[in-house]
Amino acid sequence: MHEEMDFWKLVMYTLLGLACCYAFTSFIRIAYFAAGPYAAMLSYPNFALVSMPLLRRIVMTLIRHIREASLRHLQGKYYVYQGIPIKVTEDQDRCRWVPVGMVRKIAKISVTDHLFSTLYPSGWRVLDGEAHLRDDALVLYLASATSNDARRFGNWVQKNIAFPSHTARARLGIVIPRATEAP
Repeated sequence: MHEEMDFWKLVMYTLLGLACCYAFTSFIRIAYFAAGPYAAMLSYPNFALVSMPLLRRIVMTLIRHIREASLRHLQGKYYVYQGIPIKVTEDQDRCRWVPVGMVRKIAKISVTDHLFSTLYPSGWRVLDGEAHLRDDALVLYLASATSNDARRFGNWVQKNIAFPSHTARARLGIVIPRATEAP
């Protein structure tokens, strides 16, 4: 709202400035009739200076909208943990799936896919040819980890991935089986 008011204020000042420039140009043409069109060229830089802030604002707004439109497909899927990008996939049940390869890299663990699939059978899935852990299974695993990196990553996952996912499922009334450890 405030940004929109500033835009219209800028438009009004630009129109006022253009009117002043037009008046100045008319005065130059009338006062220096013998100089003809060359006298009007003296006022052309004024037109450019007056309209430049508005044109700059329009171009910057256009660039921002293009950037938002080009990144919209990544909305809610792209996360960054300490400068490391993580592509999180969300399914129709609002469960978020984190690539196991990224978990290994960030938490500095060496657990195999087979072990994850046996530990958390309902929380492990292959998506797009890559193994993924469901958000609640990942939190459960990282809570039992002993390294500091894994614990820090677990806290971050809990806050940024698992909690919002759990909240969305609760709001929509979606119930999923808990990702418990296999017996």
